[in-house]
Amino acid sequence: MMLTLPEVAFDVILGLDAWCHIPQRALLLQRCATLLRPLGRIAFYDHVVCQPIPAEEYQHFCRLWRFPGLETLPICRAALQATGFRILAHDVTSVYAVRFYTRLLTLYTERRTEFEAMRGTARYQEGLERLQMSQRLASSGLLGQFVCIAEQPGEQDRTRQRPA
Repeated sequence: MMLTLPEVAFDVILGLDAWCHIPQRALLLQRCATLLRPLGRIAFYDHVVCQPIPAEEYQHFCRLWRFPGLETLPICRAALQATGFRILAHDVTSVYAVRFYTRLLTLYTERRTEFEAMRGTARYQEGLERLQMSQRLASSGLLGQFVCIAEQPGEQDRTRQRPA
């Protein structure tokens, strides 16, 4: 089911650790551009590849998380700019990703009995493998988190970009 949203109707679009599950992120950004008002903001926090991950390990990681694939930092920035967004702030928060996965892994193992009771042993093991791999890749600097705030051009910017 496709959700129909009015164009040029939103001031902010926010994504938190979710867009990495979308196979065509460039199309998502184009759609966001049509939904935002002039000077509207897009902000997101998501997984990115910081350094090349060996192919087999990368494919396994994406399968575990059910990611169609992950972007690199330059590709993320280029996709935003190609859509016309002006990047206002961005950062790679990989240090926080390591801390996050370490804490989550600790909690997950401490509450194993509870998680297994809710999800079953097989699902618990899958989650454990996913978190262990994420923590290891983040700790080694291969996997990171990218936070970005970008702005839709204002009306003046749009008129300047149109041919006379």
